Amino acid sequence: MAQSPAQPLSRSQVWAILSGSGILVGGRQVRPLNRNDIQALMFQNGQQLGGIPPTGDGLPLENLDFREADLRRLDLTHCNFEGSDCSGADFTDSDLRSSRFKGTDLRNTLIVNTRLANSNLDTLRLEGIRWYIKFVSPEENDGDLTTAEQLYRSLKRSHQAAGIYDVADQFAYREQISITKQQWRSRNVTDKLKAFVKFIFVDQILGYGYGYRPWRVWRSGMALFVTFTLVFWLTNLYGSRGALEFGESAYFSAVSFTAVGYGAWVSGNGVELSWSKYLGAAEALIGVFLMALFLVTFSRQWFR
Repeated sequence: MAQSPAQPLSRSQVWAILSGSGILVGGRQVRPLNRNDIQALMFQNGQQLGGIPPTGDGLPLENLDFREADLRRLDLTHCNFEGSDCSGADFTDSDLRSSRFKGTDLRNTLIVNTRLANSNLDTLRLEGIRWYIKFVSPEENDGDLTTAEQLYRSLKRSHQAAGIYDVADQFAYREQISITKQQWRSRNVTDKLKAFVKFIFVDQILGYGYGYRPWRVWRSGMALFVTFTLVFWLTNLYGSRGALEFGESAYFSAVSFTAVGYGAWVSGNGVELSWSKYLGAAEALIGVFLMALFLVTFSRQWFR
């Protein structure tokens, strides 16, 4: 007769183990679970599954107290943390893929180099989480860009639902970076060209970071202003290269950048624009575009 496949510890088995350890008394948890408690459950779960090393695969851990627990470097894949209090817990270097966190309190947790692919993070308690370094997931570091894109999209939506828009924007930015990297890896020349244009112009040169980095636009605008100032000054627009002429060149560049018009200032200073008017027109076109781009991205960040 064929043996039935091994199953993870059931909820009743987990509660029986916790009751035997004095953690649950009369169905109520008297103290938060710690690392030793979880490792004991993982050991028995690994024995139940016939797996080595001990694993937390599929453990039913819902509605339990994990406050401030040290859960670093643990295999907790497919675990169910629904309704649990994990506030302040440390999940650094742990594997939480395909785990469920619906209604879980994740406030002030530490999630660094933690694998969360395919996890359900349907919770509004996300404040104060210390996320990946620069919000870059292990999946992206490993080159699994499709999984990283899906993870970032899920984290973005969870934080948007929780009203934590600054963190949501970080994950939205990483999502776009993952998409661009996938296009760059493609064998399709058109996709590679799209990735190059997006990275160089959308993310770097124009610098608005896919709409999530308004201050990069300001940086690009300042670089444009300084560059044209130096061009006007070094090409002797005012006849020499003194400090006064540098100031006039900066003024000419600023007026061009903002497209406010030169008015009587040009004739009053005896400036013969000649070729410089074409440079001024080019600076005006780019400057107006950058100002509009800055206003759009800035408004998107602060007025929602």
